[in-house]
Amino acid sequence: MTKRATNEELQDRHELAAYLLSRGQAGSIIVDILSHKYKVTPQQARSYKKAGEQIFKETRAGDGTVADAVEMEYFILLDNLKEDRLAAKAADNHSAVASLDATRLKHLDMSVKMSPMSTAEKELNDHYVQLCNDHISEKLGSPKGKIPRQRLSDMDDLDGRVDPITGLTTDSNGNFIYPDNNSIDDIPF
Repeated sequence: MTKRATNEELQDRHELAAYLLSRGQAGSIIVDILSHKYKVTPQQARSYKKAGEQIFKETRAGDGTVADAVEMEYFILLDNLKEDRLAAKAADNHSAVASLDATRLKHLDMSVKMSPMSTAEKELNDHYVQLCNDHISEKLGSPKGKIPRQRLSDMDDLDGRVDPITGLTTDSNGNFIYPDNNSIDDIPF
């Protein structure tokens, strides 16, 4: 019978899974590494990986929006390109180094398109959004006073009134009185 892991051991396992995710490892490889290292079932290793994903998202992606997830993938890709470049440089493969440098520069150029606002601009924008939300909630707070209502008995006397929208007069039942169409049209047929 195996003993249960302590909270510290669980936290270490979750952080290892988060680290492996940050290195760009595939999920199946992470499960294999965790199950072999800690001698647990693949199902338990998957739960470690899931908790590690949550830690990774919190540290890299903040609130976990789609844009943050794309940005997280972008940084993982840059890290992998950097590692590949260092490995190519160690192997004296200068053409691979040049190719990876060009790829990294293209990805750095894409970062401006992905996140055009700097941190200060984003904070300023968030500040203005908060000010607008406060202003709107202040102006549109709880309703004050009563809604003016018109009695139905006041609406009974509709005979001869002119509708303000259509400009047509009404009869005693409130129906519109339309003008004689023949008197308006001068069409000969």
